[in-house]
Amino acid sequence: REAAPAAALEPAGGASKRARRAEAKAAKGPADGAAAAAAAAAAAREPPAAYEPDDAGTRAPWKLPKLGSSEAMLVRPPKPRTLGSGVRVTDYAVGKGDVARNGRAVRIAYEGMFPNGKVFDKNLNRAKPFKFLLGAQEVVRGMELGVSGMRAGGCREIVIPPALGYGAEGAGGGRVPPHQTLVFRVMLLGVGGR
Repeated sequence: REAAPAAALEPAGGASKRARRAEAKAAKGPADGAAAAAAAAAAAREPPAAYEPDDAGTRAPWKLPKLGSSEAMLVRPPKPRTLGSGVRVTDYAVGKGDVARNGRAVRIAYEGMFPNGKVFDKNLNRAKPFKFLLGAQEVVRGMELGVSGMRAGGCREIVIPPALGYGAEGAGGGRVPPHQTLVFRVMLLGVGGR
């Protein structure tokens, strides 16, 4: 099993956007400087909102449902890694829930696209997530490998080489051409159940 990447709560460039806004407001000089300083300090302690843009560019490059701090911890900066199979994963948030393993059902919100950004499939509905059993070959092999090891609440980008995607056949009546690399942006909503 691959080790989870190290995670830091602060972006590489320093304080979060929320904290910088509070500091700027305090610098404008409200009548009570002590209250403004206290507000800026409180904002600096708050974890940044999920996928909030910052100067370091360390947010997820897609719009998935916002995470609560009880669901996941943001990875700053996100670091891509390649699994032994050739699947490349980038964790944007490491979940705090159950771990996805073979034989367990998973529920995901996802967006599937080509490397050029053209979306070919998606389900971002948290109320009706896409469900499948890991290891049961209900999805392409690269998706199983990419989701395996995630924790519920986590967000990950999975880049799947053609051999572990739809291969030489393609899919969807030409919607996914043969020999196509696939990019899935996934939020693991839950593990277990069916």
